[in-house]
Amino acid sequence: MAEEPHQAFPYRAPGFVLRATYDRFPKDANFHNERVCKRLFDLVLSLALSICIIPLGITIYIAQTLIGLICSDQRGPIIVSYEAVSRARIFKKYKFRTVRVDAIDPAAAAKQRWHAYSGEWNSKDLTVIGRLLKATYFDELPQLFNVIVGDMSMVGPRPLACHHYERDVAQGNVFRCHTKAGLFGPSQALKGSPEFGRPDEEFEYSAFLRDASSLAILLNDIRLMSKGVKVVLQAKGL
Repeated sequence: MAEEPHQAFPYRAPGFVLRATYDRFPKDANFHNERVCKRLFDLVLSLALSICIIPLGITIYIAQTLIGLICSDQRGPIIVSYEAVSRARIFKKYKFRTVRVDAIDPAAAAKQRWHAYSGEWNSKDLTVIGRLLKATYFDELPQLFNVIVGDMSMVGPRPLACHHYERDVAQGNVFRCHTKAGLFGPSQALKGSPEFGRPDEEFEYSAFLRDASSLAILLNDIRLMSKGVKVVLQAKGL
């Protein structure tokens, strides 16, 4: 198995002040109950967006098929999956495939391991379409299905592969134990900056979900999604 790229796990341990502030956070998936309004908001928005991206999915399929007729290493499935964790529960996380088939570890893929697709962090292993998808973060769009079925929320800490989740919890970041993973992360606006990887925003968001009113949660989710959209528009995912 190839050595894991350091960019794949940018998450840092909480500092002393943060630990003291959130020392009441248990490693318990029932730390707070999901609000009905948040779930309904997730369901309606994810269904609407899924319908909107159908033309994009068809375009990706056609482009990948045409390129595959010329380059055999560009062929393969449009969507791949691997096991990730949301609120301490393992689920199958979907993504548009960005890596060439010869860069996929077949044994890891069969076991639904993240390592099968670690080549996405090496530009040489990306497909022609994959480079564009990763730069724009569009490779994450199939996770709208995960939101629809309830594995994820529209807003929440980004889901981690199982071994990354265990590493993050071991270093003291327990918010992922009781907060549903999201398509847009609370700290997503910090992506590309030295601040990205700090757990402050995720801890604050998890506490906010427990203490705030339903209306405040919805308004805050909309605010965080707008920040995430700005990051997407910058197309700096590579």
